[in-house]
Amino acid sequence: MDLRKKLTDRLATLAPAGFYVGLRLGFAYPAQEINRLPGDWTDYYARSGLIVQDPVFRWVYARTGVTP
Repeated sequence: MDLRKKLTDRLATLAPAGFYVGLRLGFAYPAQEINRLPGDWTDYYARSGLIVQDPVFRWVYARTGVTP
Protein backbone atom coordinates (compact mmCIF):
# COMPACT_ATOMS: atom_id res chain seq x y z
CA MET A 1 0.00 0.00 0.00
CA ASP A 2 1.42 3.38 -0.93
CA LEU A 3 1.97 6.16 1.60
CA ARG A 4 -0.77 8.41 0.21
CA LYS A 5 -3.39 5.67 0.58
CA LYS A 6 -2.22 4.88 4.11
CA LEU A 7 -2.45 8.55 5.04
CA THR A 8 -5.87 8.95 3.45
CA ASP A 9 -7.21 5.82 5.15
CA ARG A 10 -5.89 6.91 8.55
CA LEU A 11 -7.30 10.42 8.22
CA ALA A 12 -10.66 9.01 7.12
CA THR A 13 -10.72 7.00 10.35
CA LEU A 14 -9.85 10.05 12.45
CA ALA A 15 -12.16 12.46 10.60
CA PRO A 16 -15.09 10.51 9.11
CA ALA A 17 -16.96 13.74 8.23
CA GLY A 18 -14.11 14.81 5.92
CA PHE A 19 -10.68 16.41 5.88
CA TYR A 20 -8.32 18.50 3.79
CA VAL A 21 -4.54 18.23 3.52
CA GLY A 22 -2.50 20.77 1.56
CA LEU A 23 1.24 20.38 0.99
CA ARG A 24 3.73 23.08 -0.03
CA LEU A 25 1.30 25.96 0.12
CA GLY A 26 2.14 28.71 -2.32
CA PHE A 27 0.51 32.04 -3.07
CA ALA A 28 -3.04 30.73 -3.35
CA TYR A 29 -3.02 26.96 -3.78
CA PRO A 30 -1.05 23.97 -2.53
CA ALA A 31 1.27 22.04 -4.82
CA GLN A 32 -0.50 18.86 -3.70
CA GLU A 33 -3.76 18.31 -1.90
CA ILE A 34 -6.11 15.65 -0.61
CA ASN A 35 -9.65 16.94 -0.28
CA ARG A 36 -12.24 14.66 1.32
CA LEU A 37 -14.59 17.39 2.49
CA PRO A 38 -18.26 17.23 1.47
CA GLY A 39 -18.96 18.90 -1.88
CA ASP A 40 -21.72 21.09 -0.46
CA TRP A 41 -19.31 22.48 2.14
CA THR A 42 -16.51 23.18 -0.35
CA ASP A 43 -18.98 24.91 -2.68
CA TYR A 44 -20.24 27.11 0.17
CA TYR A 45 -16.67 27.84 1.36
CA ALA A 46 -15.59 28.90 -2.15
CA ARG A 47 -18.74 30.92 -2.95
CA SER A 48 -18.56 32.75 0.36
CA GLY A 49 -14.85 33.59 0.06
CA LEU A 50 -14.14 32.07 3.47
CA ILE A 51 -10.45 31.51 2.75
CA VAL A 52 -9.70 35.13 3.73
CA GLN A 53 -11.25 34.51 7.17
CA ASP A 54 -9.90 30.97 7.68
CA PRO A 55 -7.62 30.93 10.76
CA VAL A 56 -5.52 28.09 9.38
CA PHE A 57 -4.77 29.97 6.17
CA ARG A 58 -4.01 33.13 8.13
CA TRP A 59 -1.51 31.13 10.18
CA VAL A 60 0.05 29.57 7.05
CA TYR A 61 0.48 32.85 5.21
CA ALA A 62 1.97 34.56 8.29
CA ARG A 63 4.87 32.09 8.29
CA THR A 64 7.62 30.83 6.02
CA GLY A 65 9.78 27.73 6.11
CA VAL A 66 9.04 24.37 7.65
CA THR A 67 6.99 23.77 10.77
CA PRO A 68 7.25 20.39 12.51
